Amino acid sequence: MYRNLNAYGKVKKYYLEALEIYQRLLVLDNPQRYEPDVAMTQNNLGAMYYNLNAYGRTEALYLEALEIRKRLVLDNPQRYEPDVAMTQNNLGT
Repeated sequence: MYRNLNAYGKVKKYYLEALEIYQRLLVLDNPQRYEPDVAMTQNNLGAMYYNLNAYGRTEALYLEALEIRKRLVLDNPQRYEPDVAMTQNNLGT
């Protein structure tokens, strides 16, 4: 919602809070369960930075998300190949 309203301060706040929670759960609970959520949130943050023309941050976040997603593909290609392709597409854009 905030992204559609161009309220990027709020967008960043909530994405970063979500990323922190997912990363904490990744370490404390079940990495396989939360890695997709970490990658999704990194991808979303990358998209936000892209809209703000902060391409260095965009690239770093997309590359981190891509690394996770490529790892996930090894265990479940049908589920995660579309996510790999999406992140590669985002990098290309």
